[in-house]
Amino acid sequence: MKDKRAIRSVILMEMACCGYLVFQVFFALSRKGADGVSALVNHHLPFLASFITPLLSKIPEWLCSAWWISLFYTSVIVLFSVAYLGGLRVVEKFSPLAIWFTTSFFCITLFFFPPGKHHDIFLYIFQGKMFGGYHANPYFIPPAAFAEDPFYGYVGWQQFTSVYGPLWHWIEAGLFFLGGESIISQIATFRCFTLLAHLGNTYLVYSILRQAMPEQVKKGMLLFGWNPLLLLYSVPGSTNDMVMILFLLSAVKLTLLKKTLLSAIALTASGLVKIPGFFYLPFYLKMEKAKKEIAAAVLVMVIFLLVIWLPFYQGPKTFLRLLWIGRNFHHSWLFLWKSFWEKLQPRHYWLLTSFLQTVLTGAFLFAYWQLWRQVNRQEQIFRAMSVLLFFLLTIVLPGRTTWYASWVLPFAVLSLEERITQVALVYSLTALFAQVVYYLFHSYAVIYQAATMMIEIGPPLGLAIRWKIWRNIWERTDIQERC
Repeated sequence: MKDKRAIRSVILMEMACCGYLVFQVFFALSRKGADGVSALVNHHLPFLASFITPLLSKIPEWLCSAWWISLFYTSVIVLFSVAYLGGLRVVEKFSPLAIWFTTSFFCITLFFFPPGKHHDIFLYIFQGKMFGGYHANPYFIPPAAFAEDPFYGYVGWQQFTSVYGPLWHWIEAGLFFLGGESIISQIATFRCFTLLAHLGNTYLVYSILRQAMPEQVKKGMLLFGWNPLLLLYSVPGSTNDMVMILFLLSAVKLTLLKKTLLSAIALTASGLVKIPGFFYLPFYLKMEKAKKEIAAAVLVMVIFLLVIWLPFYQGPKTFLRLLWIGRNFHHSWLFLWKSFWEKLQPRHYWLLTSFLQTVLTGAFLFAYWQLWRQVNRQEQIFRAMSVLLFFLLTIVLPGRTTWYASWVLPFAVLSLEERITQVALVYSLTALFAQVVYYLFHSYAVIYQAATMMIEIGPPLGLAIRWKIWRNIWERTDIQERC
């Protein structure tokens, strides 16, 4: 890697990673003040206290203001975007090994992100302790039932019963036992796991494309490995979506290797980490041509599912919590519709909201069925999944969070259809930019959620409709027949 533009993009990317670490310091100071942050450092990192505490006391108040944090965050995401797009423009100057090592380097830098802003990890740790230590069922018992536990104070959603798949709780329990008694070592353990998941995903993208489209290997690796959204929500964020993607990509790779039973287990594991992993299931079964292979795959899936679910099962109500997202309205068109009618027709707003939700869900299922019937090649399936998940997230879902945009990226990257990939790329960046609304106003009021939506889904949805990306599903490519 001797090209100056390639080296510059790596340096800018690393600067953006370091900038994100600094951003968290400003964010923590804005929420807890210098005294609060100093107290946390003294308690958890006493060996740094003599250095950090005097430094924090000298920071001027304006560096903790909402406008400064918002400006600094925006600057960091701009830098990420410039470095990422710059790397894509000179991707041929990189070797696959260079992309792998630079991705690893960025992940290691972000590993040292101070905990606080991304607080899902504290829920993961506590649920792991609940299931593995207290033998409590997280689908029925919230963290609040263990309020005396020393880790309880770190949990943000204390009345939360689980909406995750059961395999994730097995993983949480295993990671909890590896993490020991310290909250710092627990955070490090979970971060190591999701860091390795992102590197594993990047390798799987490389491996799949090397078999299917070897001329596109470097582009696909960099598109995925360097993607700012994936970097920020795999290491600092430590979201379980990256683990769902790991099993999903493993299923794709094993399918290409004709390992039917192993691919069936991997795909089931993806859905048992987080339900969206099952969206690929009908397409997966369609690609299995032999009836015996389909029957064997389904049998293995059912057995694996029963084994993983059994410790949690307490009747049909066990599964109802997984449908929570269908009634969790925020940052969506359905949320705006609901808020509008709640003011205008308070007696009938729920009926009107349910009507629109039924229409959107029905339209999505019809589109899914039509695409399932029509696609017959692997690259068409990748594109169809990208398009379906994109419109599911931007139009259909009643509630959406920033990292959900990661669901689209694996299929978009594997498809490498230009316009579908560009829409997914834009979506991943606008999802990050949209958070500036929260940092500026610290409010989830309707008007601020509407502003967040316009930034996050406005540009990619506009491009998708303008380009009619659903038509690109059937474009021919040079993908090899062995796929």
